[in-house]
Amino acid sequence: MNYEQAIHYIHDTYKFGSKYGLENIRLLLEGIDNPQDELRFIHIAGTNGKGSTASFIAYALMEAGYKVGTYFSPYLERFNERIQINCMPIGDEDLARHTGIVKKSVDAMLEKGCDHPTEFEIVTSVGFDYFHAQQVDIVVLEVGLGGRLDSTNVIKSPLASVIVPLALDHVQYLGDTIDKIAYEKAGIIKEGCPVVTTVQEEDALEVIIAKADAVGAPYHYSDYRTVKNTQLSRSATTFTYKDVDFKIRLLGEHQIQNACTAFDTLSILNEGKQIQIDVKNILDGFDKTRWMGRVEQVSDNPVVIIDAAHNLHGVQSLVKAIETYQPEGSRIAIFGMMADKAVSDVVGEIIGKFEKIYLVEPDNPRAMKTSELKSEIEKAGFGGEIVELDRVSDAVEVIKSYKNKEVNIYCFGSLYYIGEVRKVLTSEAF
Repeated sequence: MNYEQAIHYIHDTYKFGSKYGLENIRLLLEGIDNPQDELRFIHIAGTNGKGSTASFIAYALMEAGYKVGTYFSPYLERFNERIQINCMPIGDEDLARHTGIVKKSVDAMLEKGCDHPTEFEIVTSVGFDYFHAQQVDIVVLEVGLGGRLDSTNVIKSPLASVIVPLALDHVQYLGDTIDKIAYEKAGIIKEGCPVVTTVQEEDALEVIIAKADAVGAPYHYSDYRTVKNTQLSRSATTFTYKDVDFKIRLLGEHQIQNACTAFDTLSILNEGKQIQIDVKNILDGFDKTRWMGRVEQVSDNPVVIIDAAHNLHGVQSLVKAIETYQPEGSRIAIFGMMADKAVSDVVGEIIGKFEKIYLVEPDNPRAMKTSELKSEIEKAGFGGEIVELDRVSDAVEVIKSYKNKEVNIYCFGSLYYIGEVRKVLTSEAF
């Protein structure tokens, strides 16, 4: 199996949908000798901030000398980004090799009459097999959807279970109230394994604490609201937390919360002797942390900022960042969403923030039609111009048309299109 065949094989399993549960992933992993059982994990669940928190943790662990695997979903520009070691995506040959190994297990399952594993189950298994073969020290593991029945939750005893901010999202799978969503996310909490949670709504916090108490998991609360001396600029954010002075490059006040959660997780594990890391390792790691597509400026002329915000909580954070870094001046949005999101809530947040909105339809079966999105924006009372684009590639042409003009362009709403835009804007051709 070569790389192209591996990618085709993985994506072809998309047709098997998303089956919620752990039975299939367990059978699949048994067929490759359960590599996950010999790995150490930091498991991260939540609605927004998983990737950023995971990146802070990974970069800090690398500074302390660890070989660190990271598992993300989805990817931004290239599939290989989902599986990384020391922040370098898996190579094409390795991806092909480990996909071939996993495919043999899939074939054996099918011969026994088992259900075909989903795309996410296959990719998770590929990641575990790769990390095991490469003998990583620690895997920072991001949950795909929910937690309790997510494929990543097949792991047994993580070093820590981390729960970042919770909000209403994927309600058709996780429930339509914050406590129902918290119940699913808290499903990653394991007996005797420390759990770290950031500030949450009271209903969510009660569920998390109850689960931790029920399984005897030491509970830790990371309260970023105690930070002092916060300074935000377009180049960095500085702040003081627990008498430690931090500088981070990820923009947006919400990244302070993610950094505090990561710091507390690492500190707890160091105190418990599960890892060896000092404050300098953490500070240096946080300063070096990069995470594509998170309030990321990808062009200077014109100024273009892309962000992965795709739900209400994420868009609220983005809007706050926009008002912080560009309180005045001309703003234009390039915007597209999945139809299964709380579109009307998100649209309500962006009214009055942009003078013109270009609409795109991401290349995904779940994408909302631009005509439907336009109707939602008009219904919300937007008084500016709305332009529907035929293709995502047209967004790049729109951006080019604003060269040498005093305007900031914000691309957001779905990872399924901002990666395509980013790839072009960061290429030498642009």
